[in-house]
Amino acid sequence: MHGKTPAPDRSTARSAVAVSVAALITAAALFGALAPKAAALEGPLINNIGIALQ
Repeated sequence: MHGKTPAPDRSTARSAVAVSVAALITAAALFGALAPKAAALEGPLINNIGIALQ
């Protein structure tokens, strides 16, 4: 079996997938929590810029 690379450990691959999924869920939860606050701040900011430009 010269030249063949050993197959990766399945538990390591599963751990990597689990960590990736957890990171995606965390990022989605953070985005969901922060998006309404960003939208709430965006409106007054755009209004203030519009008033300043007039």
